[in-house]
Amino acid sequence: NVNLATVGTASDYIFGLSELFFKPNMNPDELFEATSQSLLNGVDRDSASGWGAVVYVVEKDKVTVRELKGRQD
Repeated sequence: NVNLATVGTASDYIFGLSELFFKPNMNPDELFEATSQSLLNGVDRDSASGWGAVVYVVEKDKVTVRELKGRQD
């Protein structure tokens, strides 16, 4: 089991997906993909959520920032 937390209007949707996608000892690319899928699929299920997200992958020696664009319909 992975320790994680979600907040915001889509947090219930994101939390369920996060439990599915996250596993211990993920590399940065796996972590970005799991985070992105959890966020985008979660906000698609919540009409009060925004249309994208910013994902920060924090490593020992660097921080990678990527912007996700979601559905806008």
